[in-house]
Amino acid sequence: SDYRPGSGRPSSSRLGRPSSRGFDEADEGGAFEGNGVNIVPTKEMLYTLCGSGTVKSKDNPPERMLAKLTHLPMDNRGLTKIANLKMCTGVRVIYLYDNKIRRIENLEFAQHCTHLYLQNNELEDLGDLHGLKKLQKLYLDGNRIMVVSGLEQLDRLEELHLARQRIPLGGPGLSFDPASIQHIMGTLAILNVAGCGIRDEELETLSMLKYVEEIDLSSNDIVRVEYVQLL
Repeated sequence: SDYRPGSGRPSSSRLGRPSSRGFDEADEGGAFEGNGVNIVPTKEMLYTLCGSGTVKSKDNPPERMLAKLTHLPMDNRGLTKIANLKMCTGVRVIYLYDNKIRRIENLEFAQHCTHLYLQNNELEDLGDLHGLKKLQKLYLDGNRIMVVSGLEQLDRLEELHLARQRIPLGGPGLSFDPASIQHIMGTLAILNVAGCGIRDEELETLSMLKYVEEIDLSSNDIVRVEYVQLL
């Protein structure tokens, strides 16, 4: 089963420390970007998830164990880039919240993933969700996203959490790409966009969500009640 952030998290000491050097840098963009250094998961960090005894087992090499992992706890590691996770092909739940990740990428391996936690990072858009065909729950609260787009790959999305985006004061609030909303309108049941500076005109796009059961629009810039009645 999955857990929600705040209800308990894996031991930080068990996961080890991140590093600026990846172990598969050539395949996933390298460890360096611009003048900064990307912090990515290392082989050693991932191997600790298999247990200390498994690493030395000839019959159960760590690569095989990584492929069997169903939950991948990479939260609160100081990571700036999603990389070096492609051996975890059986993962169902990915925890990447409370990091400094700037882009959703390199998740094509996660074809069985149903839950993706990316709260409290530095995301400015939804990036590349290609390959996440089975994704049901997407948590993106507390980022810097301005436009909700790129959801056309998600055929099974049931929950979308985008509350409290860190949007510049005085600027436009969170907006929604009609094509993306149209694509998820048949499956989405829960939408949380509280505290995102959403304005009246965006509710017309959201009105396409005919089957949504729960929507949180609190603490936004909605003025006219009749627009809310469209939902």
